[in-house]
Amino acid sequence: MSIRCIMGRIKNMFIRNVGNDLIDQYPDKFSLDYEKNKELINELIDIQSKTVRNKIAGFITHEIKKREKLHTRKISYDAISDKKKRKRRR
Repeated sequence: MSIRCIMGRIKNMFIRNVGNDLIDQYPDKFSLDYEKNKELINELIDIQSKTVRNKIAGFITHEIKKREKLHTRKISYDAISDKKKRKRRR
């Protein structure tokens, strides 16, 4: 997977989309450790910018923590995200 970033401001949706795609493609590889996630992103995709790599790693770490927290509370993450999507459509 090759992702090239254009110079300039990085938008949050770009970070989220790339992070969610990586989590969906490699669900068992990412962990709660930011440093490991950062190195894994270097291996999986070609990002030339450290800032973008770090933002994606931070987002993935945050998302994994959030999903584990919801999992321990026995709440389906998919149900929550579906509900948010339905609210946005209105």
